[in-house]
Amino acid sequence: MKMQLIASDIHLAHGELLRIEGARGARLACRNGALLVSVPGCGADIELHAGDSFTLPSDACILSEAWGATDLSLLPPARAQGMAAALRGWVRRLNDLALLAAPLFGQGRCGA
Repeated sequence: MKMQLIASDIHLAHGELLRIEGARGARLACRNGALLVSVPGCGADIELHAGDSFTLPSDACILSEAWGATDLSLLPPARAQGMAAALRGWVRRLNDLALLAAPLFGQGRCGA
């Protein structure tokens, strides 16, 4: 069963591990302390310090280890990103329709 990710505030003690799976596009934000993030396929681990954030690139299992007491937030993917992609898709479709209609109306791409 696929669960929906909600915003979570998490406290980790020194050396404590956090395992995250199936969270592509979610943002890991370090609010206090430091965190080492291991992402499969990345050449090196990512270090996050207070104020840093990292967007999870895949649904793969990602491990994070706290360096000292660490407070972090796990934030769901931004809806705006999905809306922007949808809008880009609509603009592409409109441009395709404009190209198809050009012989009928004597114009090219939208906005041209």
